Amino acid sequence: MHTTKHTQESKKKMSEKAKLRTGNKNSFFGKTHSSETRLKQRLAKLRKPTKYWMNKKRHDMSDEKHFKWKGDFVGYHALHAWVTRKLGKANKCVSCDVKSTTYHWANKSGEYLRDVKDWLELCVRCHSRFDRGRDSIIKKYTNYKQKYENN
Repeated sequence: MHTTKHTQESKKKMSEKAKLRTGNKNSFFGKTHSSETRLKQRLAKLRKPTKYWMNKKRHDMSDEKHFKWKGDFVGYHALHAWVTRKLGKANKCVSCDVKSTTYHWANKSGEYLRDVKDWLELCVRCHSRFDRGRDSIIKKYTNYKQKYENN
């Protein structure tokens, strides 16, 4: 491995030389690797993974173990994706017996917690009604609370 640093002058010379090897002046221009060579390259990469993945299995990097895990500070879409991974795709409505083509995971508390017990399967119609009803209840509660605090 080359450990010395290049000077600015040598970097400039290398850059100028590289500019001469672009397009059809490049020795590999118009050629492709054979399927055998591509297979060899793929196997070599699998045998020598990048340093980050050394001695780690990818399935060990899921959910809480993932380095970008945000816990309860997750966004709306990421939380719904998490619920779908944990509970599967919503395929029925627990509120009505009407056949629908689309079902949603609805949040019961409105707090969007990472708790699988805080979600229920609803059709689009029932989900809309459920959310409107919850919002009106919350609105009434906050209005009542403000009145009570002002008196």
